[in-house]
Amino acid sequence: MNQLFIFFANDSGIDGYGPLSFWEQDGNILKGHICLPTPVSVVGHLIKTHDHVQHNFQIMGYPTAKTLGELLACVGLASNFAALLQLVSGIFIESSNKG
Repeated sequence: MNQLFIFFANDSGIDGYGPLSFWEQDGNILKGHICLPTPVSVVGHLIKTHDHVQHNFQIMGYPTAKTLGELLACVGLASNFAALLQLVSGIFIESSNKG
């Protein structure tokens, strides 16, 4: 999967890597967008043979492939936002300590 994302990011940029996600402010709302070229499946051998996968699908209400892809995108955006928050917080803490 990692190689797929690297290829897609490299292909989406003008002069090299481009972003897979971007953020915009709409009034008081922060909106995140992400493009993940990830094939997902809700049927197949892996799903039928692993108890933990079956349990997770049960918790999610047996989503369609489209819904599962959207859930993966939400997790990706949450992870991206956490990393951005850490970067901003680290810069803020570092600059405020210099005083």
